[in-house]
Amino acid sequence: MFAVLVQRYQDYAYGTAIGMLSEFELARDVVQEAFLLAFRDLDKLREPAKFGSWLQGIVRNVSRHAIRELTRVRQMADALSRQTATEDRSQLPYIADDQAERRAMVARALQQLGQKNREAVSLFYVNGLSYGKIADYLGVTEAAVRGRLERGRAKLRRELTMVAKAFKEQELPDDFATRVRRLLDAAAGNEDRNNEMVRELSALGTPAVDPLQEALHDERQVVRIVAAQALCEIGDERALRGDAAYQCPSERF
Repeated sequence: MFAVLVQRYQDYAYGTAIGMLSEFELARDVVQEAFLLAFRDLDKLREPAKFGSWLQGIVRNVSRHAIRELTRVRQMADALSRQTATEDRSQLPYIADDQAERRAMVARALQQLGQKNREAVSLFYVNGLSYGKIADYLGVTEAAVRGRLERGRAKLRRELTMVAKAFKEQELPDDFATRVRRLLDAAAGNEDRNNEMVRELSALGTPAVDPLQEALHDERQVVRIVAAQALCEIGDERALRGDAAYQCPSERF
């Protein structure tokens, strides 16, 4: 099942995305989009044993696109984050500010590294991946991984504790990408559950935007409609340019 592949490779994909982008939130969006693209194009993979390297290529391509669109994505993410916040931020000012500042500092620290060293550091800290597993995934030797990590950690020596803490705080949910896919597939098979699916998808908030945007191009009309409705509930104006069968009420924007 595809969910098994997501569970097996999500940390590798996340580490690759952070290595490309130096940002946790954007990296999560990239990973979600990459898995949906992989799910859509799975029949194009001729050698199943090479799923990891194939997925790595998808993550890199999506990351490059995200880099080109970085300013626009940041602006949209900020706007959506304000619109979809469900907790009372005034009750958590110090926690929110502390974590946001730590993420920003870690991003700046990671940007000091070359891409290969940054990727090795990200893969190592994303969930304690071993040298051997990282080497297999990257197609390099364990010695090469060890050297990249040593150089990266030497560069980050003053920020290393903070980097490790930030990676721990920003771990991927084990079933997030699978949950998005499962909800969309469930909607396709049972139209009576559409409203429930819209509520559940919209409750996911900003991280669900990219998978939902991809779902606007699904061959199944009901999936496109559910995705568009969920994007409207989240507050994403891109739904206005989605499937013609559904348009967001104008008062939402």
